[in-house]
Amino acid sequence: MSQTSANFTEILAQLALTLPAELQSQCLDLLNEATQYSGTYSAAHMRGHLYPAALAGQILAGLHQGNLLSPSLSPKLAQAEQEVKTQLCRLFHFPDMHFTPGGSYSNVEALSMAKQRYPNRHWVYAGQDAHYSVAKACQTLGLSLQLFPDDFSLWQQACEVPPVAMIQTFGTTSSGQISPSFELTTLMPDKDFWWHIDAAWGGFKAFLVDPQLKQLSALADSLCFDPHKALGQPRPCGTLFYRQPLAPLPIQADYLCAQPDSRLPGSYGAEYFLPLWLTLKQHGLQQIQTDLKKNLHNARVLHDWLTQRGVKVLDSPTALVCFQTSVDLQALVQTGIISATLINQQLWYRLVFADRTCQASAVINQLAAYL
Repeated sequence: MSQTSANFTEILAQLALTLPAELQSQCLDLLNEATQYSGTYSAAHMRGHLYPAALAGQILAGLHQGNLLSPSLSPKLAQAEQEVKTQLCRLFHFPDMHFTPGGSYSNVEALSMAKQRYPNRHWVYAGQDAHYSVAKACQTLGLSLQLFPDDFSLWQQACEVPPVAMIQTFGTTSSGQISPSFELTTLMPDKDFWWHIDAAWGGFKAFLVDPQLKQLSALADSLCFDPHKALGQPRPCGTLFYRQPLAPLPIQADYLCAQPDSRLPGSYGAEYFLPLWLTLKQHGLQQIQTDLKKNLHNARVLHDWLTQRGVKVLDSPTALVCFQTSVDLQALVQTGIISATLINQQLWYRLVFADRTCQASAVINQLAAYL
């Protein structure tokens, strides 16, 4: 029995909950499925090993069940939320934020804010590697999406027709790039549109005081980040940062202790933030920074090893390694060690150092048999 299964069995015992044998077997199968693609050499996707305090925070959230649409009924929970919000706003250099179920929701909300500022516009511009949720957000809001390659002249020409918003991805899902590039966006003239940074993946670099992200954040109207991708947190755990506080909705909800605001989620409680709050309290910012630096170091080690073997590697600033080879590596894809993606319609293999337990040396041992 794995440690995860043993922990689950112990929780059942503490709850005095006896499951029928068939149901317990199904639960253990689910746990085995979850742990099958984790470990020192599994780097296929953006999934991290939960911090112990994050798991404890998730259990605590389930036990609390408070609703922060009525914060006066849960003052301790409201205080915990404010503590983690204050720390995150300081790290990301924004005055305000709220928690969301994840980056896809955050992108919808950011574009909704943009549409309220520019109600007579309908175009949204983004880099060609923007996350698919941007297209979903535009479809939901009745906006039109135009994707551009990293070419300054094309962006400059496009901005002659001011869009509702420009979406910049800080850490694309396929290759971990900044799209459009840092250099391109800092050269753009005074903007007349909403600037949103989708940093669902690469936003972890705010914890390392990354100068590029800091400079871009100062220019942006909003930014989203998903702690569940790089910070060892359970879902749901998304964040949306912005400059202006949310306005209350002009409707009555007399059964609530406070007027609801314009954020997309309705009732919410500890599930969005208590795991992160407890992680920051117990493990501390310094430990998180150490683990993030280790992920970046592992990515660099793998990058250098591939380069030394003459393999074509794509540079990435966000702990993600993409490479091309004529060798068929589908066996490694099927076992969850690496993943495959298309970049400019070409096949690339992809590794993501999101799990603090994953080691470049272990991944290299798996690749060495093929390359």
